Amino acid sequence: MTTKNIEVLTHVYIDPETVKEMSEADEHTKLIQYLTPLLEWLYRDRNWYILSNIKMIRRDSGIRQDIAPDIAIVKNITLPITPPNTTLSSWRIGQPNRPAPSVVFEVASKATWRNDIDQKINEYRLLGVSEYFAYDPYTPALWAINGVRLRGWQYRGGQAQELTLDARGWMRSEELDAWLVPDSKFLRLHNNRGRRYLSQAEEERRAKLQERRAGLQELRAAERRLDRERQAAQARLLAERQTAERQLAAERQTAERQLAAERLARQEAERRLAELEAKLRELNNNL
Repeated sequence: MTTKNIEVLTHVYIDPETVKEMSEADEHTKLIQYLTPLLEWLYRDRNWYILSNIKMIRRDSGIRQDIAPDIAIVKNITLPITPPNTTLSSWRIGQPNRPAPSVVFEVASKATWRNDIDQKINEYRLLGVSEYFAYDPYTPALWAINGVRLRGWQYRGGQAQELTLDARGWMRSEELDAWLVPDSKFLRLHNNRGRRYLSQAEEERRAKLQERRAGLQELRAAERRLDRERQAAQARLLAERQTAERQLAAERQTAERQLAAERLARQEAERRLAELEAKLRELNNNL
């Protein structure tokens, strides 16, 4: 995905009556807190609006709908959608800049899981949603059967068509152009090449880890360079010492040859001097 720095806004409104239930539903809350910023980060380059626990209201053609999805994704919004310093507490579908959500997620909770996989399927059809996904993060499961934690529906021609998992246990979301991948208590999003999308925090941690790895690799490279330089210096010193030792040995041998020659010359001179002294004594005796 390319980054155009177009803001994706997220509004979270928590009804005080649900605070106690959410504090008890740890898996429920954690998954919502994971998915909401992940979706916001992934689609930050588009005019998409990510809402969590915001009441959706529809009043047209005799349809009356009031429902607050755990997560709703509304596409093609003109930003900003609210005046400055105002809080969004509801989403009235049909009003200007208020289309129906393209995708909604419901995370199972102990109080609502039955409606998630029963009543809400039709409610989101009437609301005008394109895709609806329900996930059970609990162990033991609330509604999951045989390890199947994820269910999804696509609305086409006014009918809800249940989506199926592929051989990997993944489910395709056409609206998000991503694969939904159950991962125990979490629901991950993967791209079309099978690689998991990372949240902003995960991207930042990965960047820091890569930076540390790059620094470590640079340090190791510097250590290898120092080792090579140390080895080269040691080789140079050894070669210089060996050269100096050879020069010293050669000079010693030269000096020793010179001393030997001088010794022989001195011995020869002493011999000749002795001969001369002998002849001199002989002459003296003959006189």
